[in-house]
Amino acid sequence: MKEIAKNSFYELNYNEAENIVYWKMKGFWKDMSVVPGFHKDWEKARKLTKTGWKIFSDASECKVIPPDVNTEKIKNQEKAIESGCTKIALVVNSAITTISIMRGTQESGAEDRMKVFGSEEIEKAKQWLKS
Repeated sequence: MKEIAKNSFYELNYNEAENIVYWKMKGFWKDMSVVPGFHKDWEKARKLTKTGWKIFSDASECKVIPPDVNTEKIKNQEKAIESGCTKIALVVNSAITTISIMRGTQESGAEDRMKVFGSEEIEKAKQWLKS
């Protein structure tokens, strides 16, 4: 597992053997100023991937996403699709977080690649990605 970024707001890792990017979003992002390396870190991750790569997205520690943060997440999802991402497993623990994230997913066009799992279903989410 290659660590790409780790800070108080997110962790981003890549597992080359699985061709999966592991993304963990944490806490409340008041706006994008709290995560100045967000796009740069994701660009690093995308450059490591091979065709057909996948994302394991753990948003179980994420709070409600403000509109400007959601706009940037939509741009990131669009870039992920353009660069060959085929599946996204999203782990959440709150209906509010799910609604917030899914709204952006519909806008980015990633909704047909994404499946939502509860925070107690982490292993199930990982198995779905690998299937």
